[in-house]
Amino acid sequence: MIDAREPTRVTRVAHFAPPFTGGIASAVDGLLTLTAAGTDGVTHLRADTATAAELAQVTLVHCHHALRWPDALALARRSRVPAVKTLHILQARQSRMRAVPATSPTRSEALQARAIAEADALTIATHAAKAMLVEDHPDLDPTRVVVLPLAPRLPVLPRVVADAPTVRLIVAATRFDQLKGTDLLVEVVAACLRAPDVDFVIAGGLPDNARAELRWKEAFRAALTPEQRPRLHFPGWLGPDALAQLLSRAALFVTTSRLETCGLGLMEAVAALCPAVATDLSVHREVAGTRARYVAADVQAFARAIDEASHAPSTTRATAPYTAPDAARVAQDWLHFWSQTR
Repeated sequence: MIDAREPTRVTRVAHFAPPFTGGIASAVDGLLTLTAAGTDGVTHLRADTATAAELAQVTLVHCHHALRWPDALALARRSRVPAVKTLHILQARQSRMRAVPATSPTRSEALQARAIAEADALTIATHAAKAMLVEDHPDLDPTRVVVLPLAPRLPVLPRVVADAPTVRLIVAATRFDQLKGTDLLVEVVAACLRAPDVDFVIAGGLPDNARAELRWKEAFRAALTPEQRPRLHFPGWLGPDALAQLLSRAALFVTTSRLETCGLGLMEAVAALCPAVATDLSVHREVAGTRARYVAADVQAFARAIDEASHAPSTTRATAPYTAPDAARVAQDWLHFWSQTR
């Protein structure tokens, strides 16, 4: 650990960014974009593309993925600077929910546990996720964990949904996985598409596993009749502009996730003033507040809530700006954290 009595002026941060696709990768890119302009004299480097000379001058190392932790820690200790680990995923919680035996943790879980023990500081996006982390790691000192939100990545666009649209567009943006509730989403899509005036768009997928992604898509299609299948659309992962356009036209956003640390998709949907139905998770309630309807992870509960939300008159929907984390404030919070890390 870095001696707290030796102040460190953070001027150059080396980021070990995740080999992810989708929301997490976009969130990390967004964070680096927010803070990369040299604000307060801080320069940001991607460790994989920085030169040896640049890395030799780092004053803080920031790691986003457990698989990169050994490299991040080695650089930090070699340079005698703080090592920070951001937790986007709670590996121990995932393993427990997947019923992985405690005697055979995954490599990612073992590396994350090591990072939790060795990092000079840990960051996580929500207070609800911090509570889960502390519960899963009872030896962890909670004061070592700092809650730093991620900012919505999407541009703010005007809503273009009519009060009585010819076709109600329902949107989900998700990675295909049981913990993301994709099995439940299969049933929810089938229930929604029984109504002839509904189209359903699922942005996302599983781009790092084409075979698994195809199996999930086949499961969705198998749950539908031939007449319903053309009304289910898979555009893949969408960039911020395309996703913002989709949400501006959507009558409803749906998330069936069973585990989140941030709930970025839900945060962005309600920030876009899109009505939402979400699983009743503490993280979802923290990021969306009263802007979403919360239901149990049950297809009938989702079907009822979706029907009520998508038919609600516009006068009952929230129209005031959502108080999502402001990008400028998020950037300043992160810069302040880096400047104070010892």
